Amino acid sequence: MIQSAIELKEQQHKQEMESLREEMNQQMNALTAALTEKFTQRMEAQMAEQAAHYEERFRSLKGDRVGMSEPEVTIGKALQDAGSPTHIIPRSSADRTQDKDWNDTRNVTSITKKSRLSKATK
Repeated sequence: MIQSAIELKEQQHKQEMESLREEMNQQMNALTAALTEKFTQRMEAQMAEQAAHYEERFRSLKGDRVGMSEPEVTIGKALQDAGSPTHIIPRSSADRTQDKDWNDTRNVTSITKKSRLSKATK
């Protein structure tokens, strides 16, 4: 009889604990949903305010002219702008690489010449 009373109390305790656990989970879910909604509203308001600020700043910088494209620069336009009858030869990345190699060779050559000159003068 004492054993069955103890088992009955344990069973009631487990049911109460499960009920409390479920109630706490519901409260946590409700709090999480409320906090998430509030956070989302604040973030949307901040982003809208920031977007309006950037738009105002952009318009003030561009003189209220909205457009992101740059005018195309052509050789003809460059010649007109420069007012020069000379021809513009566009450089490629290969030219820059060759220039770097040539400069490296020139620096080594000048160092070698200096060391030869210093040996000859001693």
